[in-house]
Amino acid sequence: RLSLLPTLLLTSLFTFGASLLLGTIALSFPDISDLYTMLLPALMFTSTVIYPVAIVPDPIRWLVALNPVTVFIESFRAPLYANAWPSMSSYLVMASLSLATAAAGWLLFNHSAHDVTAHV
Repeated sequence: RLSLLPTLLLTSLFTFGASLLLGTIALSFPDISDLYTMLLPALMFTSTVIYPVAIVPDPIRWLVALNPVTVFIESFRAPLYANAWPSMSSYLVMASLSLATAAAGWLLFNHSAHDVTAHV
């Protein structure tokens, strides 16, 4: 259960970065909010939220692997369902995705700070 803490921290960092990206982009393109609302169910069904990755047929398993959320979900499942730590490669992928998303969100937010304060 100790493996949940780093997974939770990395997931929070990824969510923070994605929120900064989407929020900043939505200021310039208001329709992105509606598009995000429509794409969110697709994101959920192409990730392993409601089914394990083992039941996905091999020919389309690559599609599930393309979803960045899948590695986070599988890392939460490992200690809860299999009583195991997520693999080191899972942590590396999560850290890379989290840091890249947070850095991109932070840079875009800071670059657009004058636009953000103008909309407040």
